[in-house]
Amino acid sequence: AQIAGSMVMEFWYGHFDELTELLEQYHRYGMDNLVVLMHRWQNAGFDRKYPSVMPPSPSRGGLESLRAAAAVARRNGQTLALHENYKDFYPDSPQWNEADLLVRHDGTYQDAWADSKELAPSKIRKYAEPMMNRIRREIGTNGCFLDVHSTHLPWWRVDFRPGVPGAGTMRGTLLPTNRLWQLAMEYLREKQSARYFLWTDSDSDFGFYEHKGLQRIAAQAYDWGGHDVTETYYVYAGELPALS
Repeated sequence: AQIAGSMVMEFWYGHFDELTELLEQYHRYGMDNLVVLMHRWQNAGFDRKYPSVMPPSPSRGGLESLRAAAAVARRNGQTLALHENYKDFYPDSPQWNEADLLVRHDGTYQDAWADSKELAPSKIRKYAEPMMNRIRREIGTNGCFLDVHSTHLPWWRVDFRPGVPGAGTMRGTLLPTNRLWQLAMEYLREKQSARYFLWTDSDSDFGFYEHKGLQRIAAQAYDWGGHDVTETYYVYAGELPALS
């Protein structure tokens, strides 16, 4: 999708029907050059039970209500992207499997966000591909907000589990990350998107995108205040040569 120059809106709370009403209101205002990043849509809420996020939260309207919002976004030429994460594996997920966790050099599991554990890089696509396909098929979104994956430096996520391809090496992290990248590129080709854009920051592994040939087209520093931290946010642009 062409999102350069778009207005970006984050939707965290409220019923899915409220999002549909907002999309229609913005359409009446002529604001169709809009990207909505939707959080807290998952069936157990934000940062719970990943990667088992479907069906959508019943307390916010459930599948039919979110599907209706996605249909309105497509009709209006707006972009709706759901927050997805296939790195943090939560123990309350019905798919929980310790055999798929990253093992540290001392044999322990690596902590991730909140009470989750780090999913082994070699197992990411096992969970990501079917869930991403299900989301596109059942909800019909025309965008994706893939959280975290390319932001961690590869040496933070080295899997020492015996028998894993590339065990104990950064190669064992880079190759699965590249396969996930290819999955995203396949999705863009399916949607006939000749150009794509992504957003990242200076605290992330933004060099990964430059290695992939993307061009930095915008940068903006932001002082969080009170944390003695100033981050720079970047927008990168990439092209799919076969379609450009």
